[in-house]
Amino acid sequence: MSGAMGPEWFRRNGLPMPSYFPTASEVKEEGQKLARGILSEHAKLRGIVDRHEELIRKRWMKKNKKEQTAILLTVWPNIPPCHRPDFETLRREEAEDRSEAKFEGWFKWSIINLEDLTQKRSFLNFLASRARNHPGIFAQSDFQRTKLGRGVGAIHPPFLNGYTMFLEANAFKPYGSIISWEDDLEVEHLIIAGRGFYLGYGQMVMEI
Repeated sequence: MSGAMGPEWFRRNGLPMPSYFPTASEVKEEGQKLARGILSEHAKLRGIVDRHEELIRKRWMKKNKKEQTAILLTVWPNIPPCHRPDFETLRREEAEDRSEAKFEGWFKWSIINLEDLTQKRSFLNFLASRARNHPGIFAQSDFQRTKLGRGVGAIHPPFLNGYTMFLEANAFKPYGSIISWEDDLEVEHLIIAGRGFYLGYGQMVMEI
């Protein structure tokens, strides 16, 4: 089945073209690399927040909105300026330009924007929640926030059929693990149940 769902299949059905069509070994290698990096960086973030949360809170709250904006722009120069930047980019882009994904990041990281993060304690709450919870806790919500971008063809994750990627926060299926439908018939149905991802979507969520 996966072999039949190549570029021609997507063109014939009028569907957004994936960024590329990887092999299973490529996806597994990239998935393992992403998972290791995410978990390592998450451990660092948690350590920073555990040690310095009170200091961060005090210093952030002393900054006015202009100073907070300057800090956020320093670490993320292309951070969107407005709430729901995915909707905003629909007004900026022509439909024929969306395949070029000039504002793809605005669709992927819509939750990260200057308007929201400079509202009262929004940034501090965001930092604490991401630091103190396993990345898998946010996998489904991060995925759902890309719905608009996926729907208008502005996000182009890779595609490989026949596998399920797991991004849960448990030891039974480690974060980033991939299982073939041929090895376990049940794992395909777990995607529908919201407990797993098609490989391209799973890779996109890890990137987010």
